[in-house]
Amino acid sequence: MSSLDNQCRSASMIVFHGVLDDANWKPFGFRRRPRRGIFFNHFVPRKRLEKETVLVQELWGTFFAQISYWITQRRDFSFQVEFLARLFEFCLGDDASPLWPSIRFTSSSEAAEFLRDAHRDYFLAAPSDHASVFIKRCGDRLAQDLPKVWMLGAAWLFAHPASMLKHVGRALDESGVAENPASDIQVCNRKYFKLAQELIGQGYGHENAN
Repeated sequence: MSSLDNQCRSASMIVFHGVLDDANWKPFGFRRRPRRGIFFNHFVPRKRLEKETVLVQELWGTFFAQISYWITQRRDFSFQVEFLARLFEFCLGDDASPLWPSIRFTSSSEAAEFLRDAHRDYFLAAPSDHASVFIKRCGDRLAQDLPKVWMLGAAWLFAHPASMLKHVGRALDESGVAENPASDIQVCNRKYFKLAQELIGQGYGHENAN
């Protein structure tokens, strides 16, 4: 059986691939994802930069939430909390090699809260409503009109057979993550462990309420 920590690392790579894949940008009206460095953002028109920032963050949050949603649904997964906490660590990076600046956040706390809120928003909605959740989250953060093409982009992202997002759950099922009998995960940042406990606990509470 594969190392659970390595499986979690692979899951985090899915999250970042969701941001880096040009195929996920084209349905939203972009030729490809932005590739310039942070310094050159100063030369980009404000409205365009705002749209890029919202989209890069929402794609990141959406792919994370797709995986965290899967984790909360697998009651047979003995290491739900550890896996989710480690996923936070892999997606955010550590003090020596932070990854959140590349997603245009100003702090690790801001980025962690963003992922927590993305999980909550998608978890509380039916899967058939996830495209609407995506659009609402984007609209709430844009200080300009939501581009009409984004409605089509969200529909493609959550429903089109060619969308990678459609296959995340199946990929995790087939990887055997939930059946792994042992965990070699060591969560370095305890705040992510507590955050994972909170989200998993909310999942059980929501299930019992229904």
